[in-house]
Amino acid sequence: MTNESTVTKHHHAWKARFIIGTIMLVLALLGMVLTDMKVGGGWFYWRIITPIYALLSLGLSLHLRHLQVRNTVAKIWHEILHWVGFLLSVYLVSALVKMGFISQFQAGVEVLVLVALATFLAGVYIEPTFLVIGIALGLLVAGVAFLDQYLYGILVPVVAIAVVMLFWLSRRKKTHLDHPSQ
Repeated sequence: MTNESTVTKHHHAWKARFIIGTIMLVLALLGMVLTDMKVGGGWFYWRIITPIYALLSLGLSLHLRHLQVRNTVAKIWHEILHWVGFLLSVYLVSALVKMGFISQFQAGVEVLVLVALATFLAGVYIEPTFLVIGIALGLLVAGVAFLDQYLYGILVPVVAIAVVMLFWLSRRKKTHLDHPSQ
């Protein structure tokens, strides 16, 4: 492999991490606004977003594995099972709403907690980029739980800081993690 193709692959790796991470954060920001503005809207939105998060995560992971030539079937299945378990837990929350045990607003916030946890754990076990996203989502949930009247004052800075951290982490990965010999 030439040095130029190695540089191109590493450029694509950090760029893919940054773009996917930013998309996930923007989707979360939109979800928080919907959850705050319209009770049922947030619930519906989070149910639609959960498979999108899973697909974005799996897509990024497959893309990075393709670039790094570390594609193993077992690792891919672990990731798929991680996200299938997450989607099944969202389905269980849906069943609780349908049975009347919890409201749509509560379910929307619970699904956001599940999204934050699943994304954080994907960061621990799959791709460290997702750590930043999971932590940012957790902070958004904390904003809803503890600082509802200041929610919009918290949303934008948390997402902005997370995007900056994603950029830094993505660029850092380019120089440190994508070059195992360094």
